[in-house]
Amino acid sequence: MRVLFSTTAGTGLFGPLIPFAKTCAANGYTVAVAAPCRFAETATGAGFDHLAAGVPQVVLPLFSFDQGINAERVAAVNAGIQLNGGLDAITELPAALHRVLDDARFTDGARAIATEISALPDIAECLPILEELASERSNRDLRR
Repeated sequence: MRVLFSTTAGTGLFGPLIPFAKTCAANGYTVAVAAPCRFAETATGAGFDHLAAGVPQVVLPLFSFDQGINAERVAAVNAGIQLNGGLDAITELPAALHRVLDDARFTDGARAIATEISALPDIAECLPILEELASERSNRDLRR
């Protein structure tokens, strides 16, 4: 049996799922966790795989514009499957999960993206650049 746990990027929402998901995995179930990319560290820290770890995704955009963009990109690089149609597409989820888990193209695509992600600079390296840009903008505005 395969079990899908989904969450937004809130630890208060994900935390209560962790014991249940771990129990499912410990009893031989295949466990998949659907979560936003910014939640990768929390998901992997709890013992679950995420795209940043090279795991293929099934992406079902429901709410915001960026979810659709992210889903298109995941599909475009063969890191997973995009399901369209909102909540009506949930019926396609079991077949899509089987497909991403059984087709090596998706694993290969997800691993390639994971390699790219791991080569990115640490987010802390961006702070001085952002501070400099903000300072330049502030100085320019003051001169007007």
